[in-house]
Amino acid sequence: EGGARGCFRLHPVTRLEVDPCIGGGLTFVTSAGLGENNRFTTSTPWGDLYGDVLGAFTVAGPLALRASVGLNLPLNPPEFAIQKMGNNNSLYQVPPLAGRATLGVEVRFP
Repeated sequence: EGGARGCFRLHPVTRLEVDPCIGGGLTFVTSAGLGENNRFTTSTPWGDLYGDVLGAFTVAGPLALRASVGLNLPLNPPEFAIQKMGNNNSLYQVPPLAGRATLGVEVRFP
């Protein structure tokens, strides 16, 4: 899996930083296994679009409270299935939209 993201830094007030970010990535999954009569290997790639907003508030000195909220939109996500005797049983489906959030304390160095 690999990706890139770019952010734009805004300082609406002295102690507050807001960074909207966009990006994209590429995921490549491969699987090897055994069927009843043969060995098989399969693989699939898919792309993702990312959108995040990062924020930091300087509390005191070098300490800041940092938070982020983001969304991940997979483009054409695959379904992983177990194949046996002509039937496909779904094992895992990549979700159509994924969210994430973080909260933490950071130390900033000059």
